[in-house]
Amino acid sequence: PPPLPPRAPPSPPLPLPPGDARPPLDPPRPPAPPASPPPPPMSTRYEFRFHAVRGGWNQGPTTDLQLAEVRLFDHVTTMPLAIVGATNPGGAAPALAAPGSEDPDKVVDGDRSTKWVDANAGSVPDGCTSDECTVISSLLVIELHHAAFPVRYELVTANDNPHRDPTAWSFGIRRDDGSFLLLSEESHVDPPTERNTPYPL
Repeated sequence: PPPLPPRAPPSPPLPLPPGDARPPLDPPRPPAPPASPPPPPMSTRYEFRFHAVRGGWNQGPTTDLQLAEVRLFDHVTTMPLAIVGATNPGGAAPALAAPGSEDPDKVVDGDRSTKWVDANAGSVPDGCTSDECTVISSLLVIELHHAAFPVRYELVTANDNPHRDPTAWSFGIRRDDGSFLLLSEESHVDPPTERNTPYPL
């Protein structure tokens, strides 16, 4: 049979019309930014749980705890939050104090010359004769005017009795059912020896 005719060379690709040139491959996209942190918990009630005092009273174990003022500061404005009251569940004013003169509302009255005293803060086990074996447990509940999140707080020493200055505590939210959401803890705090003076927190 006669040989087959040679194949025609393939046609060159048609040129793309102007403006239709294929762009290079897109570069890889950068990773997505991390998700924003959740907003801080907010409440109208915050609680201090005091666990220790300075001690060193020359008349036996220290069972009282006292403060002149407590202030909370807003996490947005950094300004003091409006406080409408304070309570001391399970606490008691000193028996010899004038009625109402050392109640927990004195710690949020804006007056450093007044003070709150919990005379029921400490318990002394049988045989205990010093601060080392005294158990301190005192609650202070702060009620805010509106729900907020404190970025920090301020404690102020009272006018006398430095052995009553708190030196360890937990701070958090007091829920409606009475449970506690811990936000921060402090221990082995060295309070100022000066009276009516803010703690160096």
